[in-house]
Amino acid sequence: MASKPAFVRNHAGTMIAGLDAIDRPKRVEDLQIIVADARKFPSPVRAVGGNFSQTGCAAADNGTLIDLRSLNRVLEISNDWVRVQPGASLADVAARLEERGLQLPVNIELGNMSMGSAAFAASKDSSMPGESGQLSSYLLAARIVTPQGKSVVVNGTDPELLRVLRLSYGLLGIATELVFRVQPLRAVRLDYESLTLDDFLREYPQLLRRGAALKFYPLPFSGRVAVETRSLEEDAPTTRSGIWRMRKSVLTNVLPAFGATLANSVRLPGLKYFLIERFNNVMRATMDRAARGVVVFPTEWIQQLPRDPAHVRHGYTSWAFSRTDYPAVLRDYFRFCGEYYRAHHYRPNLMHVSHCVAQDRSSFLSPSYDGAMVTLDPWSTRDHGWDDFLTEFNDFCSARHGVPLFNQTRKLTAEHVQRAFGERLGMFARLRQRQDPHDRMLNRYFAPFLA
Repeated sequence: MASKPAFVRNHAGTMIAGLDAIDRPKRVEDLQIIVADARKFPSPVRAVGGNFSQTGCAAADNGTLIDLRSLNRVLEISNDWVRVQPGASLADVAARLEERGLQLPVNIELGNMSMGSAAFAASKDSSMPGESGQLSSYLLAARIVTPQGKSVVVNGTDPELLRVLRLSYGLLGIATELVFRVQPLRAVRLDYESLTLDDFLREYPQLLRRGAALKFYPLPFSGRVAVETRSLEEDAPTTRSGIWRMRKSVLTNVLPAFGATLANSVRLPGLKYFLIERFNNVMRATMDRAARGVVVFPTEWIQQLPRDPAHVRHGYTSWAFSRTDYPAVLRDYFRFCGEYYRAHHYRPNLMHVSHCVAQDRSSFLSPSYDGAMVTLDPWSTRDHGWDDFLTEFNDFCSARHGVPLFNQTRKLTAEHVQRAFGERLGMFARLRQRQDPHDRMLNRYFAPFLA
């Protein structure tokens, strides 16, 4: 059941386990044995599924890392919910639901994400009208193994406990079964337009009133913002899915490969970023025009990335800002990118993405707890200079009342976290301590945040 790995890293290259045990339980009983036996399986006990987090949130710190990928079954599907094991991938669950004419309320682009991560870690997408943009909001029930090794069920009979469990990052227990709400499969129309920054800021209030899911692609060095609008198209059949699949392949493979190649082969920053910008602009404009007016099912924007970290070129970070503050933040960010490039000759070499996420109070650590938010997510091939950029970017975001995501925001400090979550963080920390007084599941990543 256990092996001795030299190192385990997540796909962002962050080390999450050292020289102690990694365990791959095939039965729920195996998981209970591991958690209950602290002498044989040292603390902290942390669990991973797809292992695609951007941070060290799952780091086992030479403790015990539990790989849940063997617990990957879709156990039961009804017209209203789906019951799954935590190691099942989002892509597999979405495919099974689609066969029944159903879908998850939120279809995150990262298909490799495990359903355990969907329940207990931040997972965002642009909110459709009347819906949350976080998949954890639709967790109806969970069976977990507690830090003491007991198996308990948390469901709607105790809504406050369920609220604490959502987005708890495995600090309160490790899931063995999860129940998510589902809904009928619905087609979505995708439209695109490109605006100058000034036009975007002027049109921003009208965009918010469209009654559609909104996704923005800020282009700081072009002074423009591309707007993607997703609206329900109840009666129209899906169209041009081949074009949409080609667009997805370009954004997933071609752009990152080109960015990585130039980052490694062109030493002059001015030339390198000129070529990257021109290539990105041409490819994005061409594919957006081709995909304009396409009607697809939400499952079609789910992507599968390679498992091997050595071959994954994507890296990103994420902060969420008040929907009201976002225009000022975006204007400041365009200026920040220019100033940082002039000082350090570095800029993120892939895209920037923003998701409009509705207010969600379904969990204590929801990034949109206080109101509707818009994220700001720079993407990179993790080239030289990326981590230094993130250090200053985090200070920029924190100073503008941004809210980080523990599994997606790299290079966080305790000050950033405390400023964003305030008393909610303290309340969660006290509840966690009560549930896990011996810190069986508390790792070095979370310890400074919850001190």
